[in-house]
Amino acid sequence: MLKRSFFFNQKDTGCRSESDIITMVNGALVSTALQVYSLMPSAMAIVNDAVPYLYKGAKDVFIRATVRDILFDGILITCHDPEVEFVCGAMKSMLPPTMEFVNNGSDFKFSMFGYMNTTLSGPFVIGRGIKNTTRGEVMSFKGKSDLEVWAGPTCNMINGSDTTLFYPLKTPPEKVYAFSPDICRSMYVTYEKAIVYKGISTWKYSNKPESISNNGPDLCFCPRVKDEDYEDVPSCPKAGLLDITACVKGPILVSNPHFYEGDPSLLKFAQGVKPEKELHENFMYFEPITGSPVHGAKRLQMNVLLKRFEDFDLLSNISEGVCPMLWIEESALVPDEYRDKITDGLKQLGMLDMFKWFLIILGILIMMSSFILVMYRERLMCFSNLSSGKVAITEVKENPNRVGISEPISEINFNSTVLYPSLYPQIEDKNISDRLVRRNNNINNLGQNAWQLKN
Repeated sequence: MLKRSFFFNQKDTGCRSESDIITMVNGALVSTALQVYSLMPSAMAIVNDAVPYLYKGAKDVFIRATVRDILFDGILITCHDPEVEFVCGAMKSMLPPTMEFVNNGSDFKFSMFGYMNTTLSGPFVIGRGIKNTTRGEVMSFKGKSDLEVWAGPTCNMINGSDTTLFYPLKTPPEKVYAFSPDICRSMYVTYEKAIVYKGISTWKYSNKPESISNNGPDLCFCPRVKDEDYEDVPSCPKAGLLDITACVKGPILVSNPHFYEGDPSLLKFAQGVKPEKELHENFMYFEPITGSPVHGAKRLQMNVLLKRFEDFDLLSNISEGVCPMLWIEESALVPDEYRDKITDGLKQLGMLDMFKWFLIILGILIMMSSFILVMYRERLMCFSNLSSGKVAITEVKENPNRVGISEPISEINFNSTVLYPSLYPQIEDKNISDRLVRRNNNINNLGQNAWQLKN
């Protein structure tokens, strides 16, 4: 099980506060309108009449509240008025995780991440990788090896790690997968380059445009709608967007922050966004020997589709397009003290690796020396012509076409001046060397050398 808790960090926030009032799209209102329209278009007028009771003081499609209320504490949606009894009753049957009951049992509250705070996710079954390379990989989630969210088996597969542990990498794989239960799918980053990060040799992986794709094998991530023939067909959002309605039970589109690597038309609608690689990409630095993530960031932007409805007052006169709500970043960085331990450990591994090769080379040299010594002592191979100070001289017959070897005619003893040859015998004694000559008649036929005395 994985438990997550959120805390407000005033030190890193600076002069900002969780009590600051911000203005953003009313995600609860827009999501309600979109869901009602997709399920029961005829009920749009009823929901429109209920809006003033549900959202007290709502004058447009935007909401003004504190950061804490929007993110965690929640925005109140009142249901105790009899005029909204029907609408609230219908909402109870299709509540997304972002909406929950309050203590009075009738009202709701909407928050972006309140349902995640101090909650458990899982259980996860993670591979230990003792016998193979599955270390850190998610084997199952909530007791199942596949999801039951999307329209095809490929999209429901659980691939990759939970981003906390990876297996050692000998060579950089093209893609590294990670499973994200928040969006009910596995994402991947692609190898970019080798880089030294704070003294540690790492491989950098980052997301590419095809990471969030709605084509080919990823077509099953698209929601299904009825066509003119009442057949289910995929309805895919623009490039760079992922519709996670099936995952969070609410019409939410996710993308990279500021629509980085997304369709250019998305930038035209949402004025003010400025995608930058360094600020808005997803990335991770791996230390390949241990498979440890040294630094990384998972960045995600949540968007809502603004759609014009003539019979819905607050949405009857708006521009249609994908509107950003907020974007979040989950980052991890190895602390300095742990980074020093990693550096020291890698140095020790390097020394052990050098010592390993030293032992291998030393072993080879010892084996070669032993082999040569055995050949020398046993007079084998190139040492076969060596003797204990004696050379046998044979008489060569006169036939030039055939070389014969007779019985030894003499033996000559050598003193300390004898040099043991490596391949051919050489005689250093001046008293006899000038009386010997080497003959190689028909040597190819005989396969050996013969010696004869000079006249």
